[in-house]
Amino acid sequence: MINSRSGMTLAILALAAAAMFVLGVGVGAADDADVTFEGRFGGAVYACAVSGNYACIGQGQDRVVLDASSPASPVELGRVMPSDIVGDVAVPGDYACVAAGGDGLVILRTDASVTDTTPPTLEITSPAPNTTTHSPTITITGTASDTSGIASVTVNDEQATGTGNWSANVTLLEGEDLITVVATDRAGLTTTRTITVYRIELFTFVHITDVHIGYWPSNDTYYSEFLLSIEKFTDTLQATKTHNPEFILSPGDLVEYSKEDFFNAYMGISESLDIPLYNTPGNHDRRGWDPRDDVGLTTYDEIITNPDDIKPLNNGYRDYYFDKHGYRFIGLDSGADYNVSLPPFLRSSNVSTLASYDDLYDYSPEGDGLKEIQLTGLSEMDSEMPKIIFMHHPAVSDSDDESTSLSSEPPVTNNCPEYGGNDACIAFNRCGFIDYCINNNTDLVLTGHTHWDYVKTVFNEPETHKTRFIQTRSATKDPDCNYHGYRVIRITDEGAVTHKSEMTEDTLRSIARYTYSAPSNLPDHTQIYAYVISESNITGILSDDAIRREIPDSYYTGVLDELPQVIRCYNEKPDKFKFGVKSLPADASDNTAQRAIEEASINFNIIMKHQTENMTATYIYEDITFGTSEHATATVDLDPANVNYTMEIDYNDDAIVDDTTDPTHTILNHAPEISITTPVGKESGNVTITYNLKDAESDDCTIISQYSLNNIAWLDAGIGEGGDGMIDVTSTPAGVDHTFVWASG
Repeated sequence: MINSRSGMTLAILALAAAAMFVLGVGVGAADDADVTFEGRFGGAVYACAVSGNYACIGQGQDRVVLDASSPASPVELGRVMPSDIVGDVAVPGDYACVAAGGDGLVILRTDASVTDTTPPTLEITSPAPNTTTHSPTITITGTASDTSGIASVTVNDEQATGTGNWSANVTLLEGEDLITVVATDRAGLTTTRTITVYRIELFTFVHITDVHIGYWPSNDTYYSEFLLSIEKFTDTLQATKTHNPEFILSPGDLVEYSKEDFFNAYMGISESLDIPLYNTPGNHDRRGWDPRDDVGLTTYDEIITNPDDIKPLNNGYRDYYFDKHGYRFIGLDSGADYNVSLPPFLRSSNVSTLASYDDLYDYSPEGDGLKEIQLTGLSEMDSEMPKIIFMHHPAVSDSDDESTSLSSEPPVTNNCPEYGGNDACIAFNRCGFIDYCINNNTDLVLTGHTHWDYVKTVFNEPETHKTRFIQTRSATKDPDCNYHGYRVIRITDEGAVTHKSEMTEDTLRSIARYTYSAPSNLPDHTQIYAYVISESNITGILSDDAIRREIPDSYYTGVLDELPQVIRCYNEKPDKFKFGVKSLPADASDNTAQRAIEEASINFNIIMKHQTENMTATYIYEDITFGTSEHATATVDLDPANVNYTMEIDYNDDAIVDDTTDPTHTILNHAPEISITTPVGKESGNVTITYNLKDAESDDCTIISQYSLNNIAWLDAGIGEGGDGMIDVTSTPAGVDHTFVWASG
């Protein structure tokens, strides 16, 4: 018993269950009736000693010092944890003698004036900072220590397992995860450590480029060239759908040159797609009809849109980014034509031959990007976040820029040849951009412009990271027969990024395709509305201007200005093709359109094309006449029973057929047939392959020769000397024998 100044008696009883504080009246009170409960400090206590207002107790391995000046609420001042159980405690003066089992006698200073002011030491040992994982959970481990002992370790506010050596399982959200670890010592001091982990989901996306909707202005067959660009674009989009991509990247040259109809057709087709499509501009998107003219991106900006989840990269410049599944995707504008030595246009009087044009024109012009503001925007991003950049012009190619023979401009200097060539690449800040990519966790740089597939891998200097600079073939242009296509990119569960370039026709060869084309606008503010019907679904535009895109695997350009509206369907042929005419007065006082309909018949052409694996049939209806009625409609029943695809015309829209007409022209084009005579025995070097080529229309054909070692991967066969070549190879319905010389090596 120790008497306090007030004459009260403080008794500290060491109990097996807890440390309890009681007060009694008088000295030596032994009767239970004289004992009053005053306070408790919980936990199993096996040893206790008192000095003044301080109590020293043993709790398992912990030696705990308490301030018992307020018996009702004793306060822990600190604790030390020897490595063995505390058996007994004695407090001579400012020291505590602790019987600590195998540790022997441990002497500790208990001077209350010495307090713990040093926070605990805390380290995260695993995982490494900025770790990338595909797992939905991750185990965090580490160590913590303090002279007073560690009271607790929490990870994201949840108690970790253990204190000195601790661990915790953390559930990760998709993308960037900030994990916070807090260690608290026995004196209540804390230390905090954080670590960032990136969780990347498995996903697939597609890269297309160089769509080039439209036609080259010098082409006299502009109408058919426009239709062909639409067909190839929708073919490529339809082919990409077979890979179930989550989204599509389309970096530049969306159109042949800046024209509202081209951009509107591109967006109309894009809106038919049920997959998000992200766009950036290319050099053609800001060209005028004369390629010498840079008309800017005003029309592009007015018409082309992107999904709603994009964020601007640099305060209004045309770059942006969005985050998907732990990756940051960055779309950049790589600029206009630069250093192309453009001559007067080909039709100009002072350029008389294609040869002289070739002497002046650089067919692989550089882009005038990137700008300093773009590099600044990139540098402000999290350097460790995994990135994929997409833009039109490449940063790396297989050769250096060269001037054409009559060019007055020198080639662009390659200041970092160790990374590869610079032909057709960005002309400015190229080396700095490549440095940024390889040192800032950029996995892919996806580009186009050249219309060819190309891949170059560049490592950073310590070879701890690699960036693949990839060019993808055009989505519509064919530098070689049916070469156009797309690239499929997959993020796998092993963390690898895989990519494979695909040819559109290889994917769609057996898929049926149906095209329906009608004029958009006619003279004097009159407009054609056209749509196809499949059961209760419609794709096209109705007479009330409602645009419908309901038929699965169908695409619609929308009504254009000068060019035809186009509907394209896949797999299933629609039931009917229907169209009509309506007036579009410029304002309430302008009845020009009504007068035009009343005073003269309206004549126009309609085209239908049905394509199967072995045949394409084109049906052309010329000079369709609707008379003078504003409400005239026409319908083609596409049922096989309507063998000739006879068109039924209703001049009054009263459901009564007033006239009929059959196609003016029906053009059939069958797929050629080829049979190969396999060489006998083993051959090497130049191997002559004999084959027979048949075509029902006796068309000249282009052949492609490929070989495979496993019947899975096919490679282009090299061409040896001799043989009949690969272009304009003759055929007849009966067949023509030819030879191809394979340079087999």
